Amino acid sequence: MSEPPEGCAFGFVALLGLLLGAAAVILLFRTDLFDREDAAESPSSGRPSVTRTSSTTVTSSATGTVTVGPGRSMLDEGELRRAIDSLTKDDVKRTALTVVVQERLLSVVFTPAGAGAAPHFVPRSLPYERFPALVEEATALGVGSPRTWQLTADRLTGALTIRISVTGPDGTASLETDAQGRVTRRTPAS
Repeated sequence: MSEPPEGCAFGFVALLGLLLGAAAVILLFRTDLFDREDAAESPSSGRPSVTRTSSTTVTSSATGTVTVGPGRSMLDEGELRRAIDSLTKDDVKRTALTVVVQERLLSVVFTPAGAGAAPHFVPRSLPYERFPALVEEATALGVGSPRTWQLTADRLTGALTIRISVTGPDGTASLETDAQGRVTRRTPAS
């Protein structure tokens, strides 16, 4: 009987790999993990307000996400355009299957290589300047004070469709628009 060939060195390398993996996760999601405490404090706590300009971008060949820091919204002027540009910086014609936007999060599912027949579109072609007004218009469809909103762009039905849904205490309302941001359907809160 002898000790396995890996010995203590294998255990040390495994532990080091585990620690590096945990550090990478904490680094990628540090804004979400550590800034909740700041948001929970009341404005009257006597601390000066600080505007953070951090964001986290994660891109692979199939997907991309951008998360903006606290105090920022994807609806802020130019924020969505910057987020899309950070995901497609090397390829302005890169196509996507779906784009989903929430308050502080942008997610893109890119068209896989060789999927020429899949219904795709160029994310940079979306009417980003119209999105704040569209979210506001959906809010006015009877949701009360909005709690959450989501915007989804895809071509699953042939033509590019942008759907905006807003949820509040009085229900969920939604809008559908065409590729230029012109409203084609309204659904009031129910």
